[in-house]
Amino acid sequence: MKWPLMFRYRHEVFKEALIANLEVRAELIEHLKRLIAKKDQEILTMKAIQEAKKCNDYTPEAENKRKMAEPVFSGRSGWRTRAQMMSEATIPVVGDSAKQLEAKVKKEGGTI
Repeated sequence: MKWPLMFRYRHEVFKEALIANLEVRAELIEHLKRLIAKKDQEILTMKAIQEAKKCNDYTPEAENKRKMAEPVFSGRSGWRTRAQMMSEATIPVVGDSAKQLEAKVKKEGGTI
């Protein structure tokens, strides 16, 4: 049976190389742990912003439109009632003034 022979200095060189390799890997692992923790914190922050609805989303919620038209009673003024209903449906919504927008932002917890 042949026994492998290794000199002490060669063993020490191998041991030092392996220890250096382990130290480099430990530093890399610590760096990756810090990076993952930072990304997890960013994800939690984004989730909190999304769930709190305190972002810059000032669009009004969609109104539920009725599928059926409102009944118009026939009579002498039936055409006037229909014309007024069509007119009311097409009147544009008045835009928010600057003061109303600032009040809305303050109410929702934002800063100006």
